[in-house]
Amino acid sequence: MKNAIAAAFLLLASTVSFAAMAQDSSGSEGSNTSLPGSVFVVPPGGNAPEPEDLDDIVTDIDLFTAKGFKEPSWATHTAQVQDVLRDLVLPDWRKRTGKDKDPMLPSIDIAGESVLGGDYNDLLVVSRLPGDCDETGCLLQLYSLVNDVWVKRFEFKTVNFAWKPKGDDEVLIARVGGMWVPSATYLWKDGALHK
Repeated sequence: MKNAIAAAFLLLASTVSFAAMAQDSSGSEGSNTSLPGSVFVVPPGGNAPEPEDLDDIVTDIDLFTAKGFKEPSWATHTAQVQDVLRDLVLPDWRKRTGKDKDPMLPSIDIAGESVLGGDYNDLLVVSRLPGDCDETGCLLQLYSLVNDVWVKRFEFKTVNFAWKPKGDDEVLIARVGGMWVPSATYLWKDGALHK
């Protein structure tokens, strides 16, 4: 009896294997021949999906730069980024979120640009820490050096950022949007951001 059951399983297994090999060699629909050696399976009735082009993210930055707005030169992987993360961004994030443990693999970009004027460059930070990004973009923060202390002047979520000096102590600030996020322009005047 045991031999008969084993023979039946062996016959069933060889039949299934032979049918699968015959289907693959015939190139019929649903076969995996278009991806040799791949662990991915072609969806039934279709070809292998093409990878999405990550360069297709569309923002309104060209509209702003054509009107004389400047965009920052971002730095991502430098010792300065790590210093800003440790000394400024993480303490601010802990204060905003009420969390006492830093997130794993925090990600920020920084830029030093003369946005608001003054004797020193302002510090721009784009934070991608937990909770800092959503469908409207990621958190942009602008800090100015006041009496040797970095002071946060404003923050908002955005896809991109640009600015244009307008006059004495006035700067147009662009919260640059894109395909689904509308852009907005603000006026920095008298030490505050105005719509």
